[in-house]
Amino acid sequence: MKRKQSLLGAILFVVTLIGISCASPKYATVTPELHSQFMRDLKVGNLNLDCDTPECYLSWGEHRNELISSYNSRQWEPLAELVMKIGYGQDLAYYFLGMSAEGLGYHEAALKYYRQSGTTSGDSRKLHHCRETVRGCGGLELASVLPQRIAAVKAMAQTTGRSSKSRDHHKLSGEHDLAKNESKTVSDKKPVTGQILDNLEICQYKFKNGKYKEKIERDDQGPDDPVVWDTVGIAKKAFGDLDGDGVIDGAVVLWRNTGGSGIMVGIAAAIAAQGNPTISKVITLGDRVEVKSMNIEHGIIVLRLLTHGPRDGLCCPTVKSVYKFKLSGIHLVNLTPTARENQLQDSECTFFYE
Repeated sequence: MKRKQSLLGAILFVVTLIGISCASPKYATVTPELHSQFMRDLKVGNLNLDCDTPECYLSWGEHRNELISSYNSRQWEPLAELVMKIGYGQDLAYYFLGMSAEGLGYHEAALKYYRQSGTTSGDSRKLHHCRETVRGCGGLELASVLPQRIAAVKAMAQTTGRSSKSRDHHKLSGEHDLAKNESKTVSDKKPVTGQILDNLEICQYKFKNGKYKEKIERDDQGPDDPVVWDTVGIAKKAFGDLDGDGVIDGAVVLWRNTGGSGIMVGIAAAIAAQGNPTISKVITLGDRVEVKSMNIEHGIIVLRLLTHGPRDGLCCPTVKSVYKFKLSGIHLVNLTPTARENQLQDSECTFFYE
């Protein structure tokens, strides 16, 4: 069987080299009207990848790097547009549409696409299986990833539904009531939004539009010495219910640089409250680790990142890792026992270095 698969891969590779000039997508150009139609289809989960011609297959291969680049950078609309423009119904294509729909908040559509990806991955049409192609699935194991994404989307949809119902009930039953010194309920909490995260105060760092910058004054600094800045920023954000109260919380990946080559990276949670969110302590992930993605799945923060192996320089981590954290009170608890202890430290307000 493996020999047959290798032979098939070799044949496809040769066909690709010979026929790459014949590659053409389902749609030659995307007009504004067609883009709008693509986005409408994405929102409702239309299964419109119906181009099974050799030209569309070759076009998928030709645009593969562009697709993966859009996926890795979380550019959901451009990713969905390119997938639909090509129109080739590979299992990875439906997975990309599922991720795009999920990233844009279209939960029902995301479920349709993820399920179609699983169906396509298990059918008899080998050219529709990314694992059968020369370059594979880009490091993704769809058999394990798809159930995780489906479960995460279901949980997010339920959380959003509970939060919405709670707010609607509050409006109907108490919208016109005067204050009666009654205890605050969950519906009084403010869901965490991107704007809230971009303007957090974490310890002494007051963010503005996702960034903090302050000049470092040293006792021994001379008049001709270069100015050194303490800079902290938000690299990634995620949203979901971390404490089970039905209200959306948030999480941020933070970075800090004080003028040298080091860039320390950490994570913190922002827990929905009646006013400003409650901020957890920062957990340090390490110097120049590369966080690829962060999601909140079933109340767990899941980080997918590159960390340093024993032979890696600090500039260039290569080890694919997954870190998981859960909220306990106002603290994040590390659920990743295999992670190196010196990379995961619950920090006080010193934030990374001291």
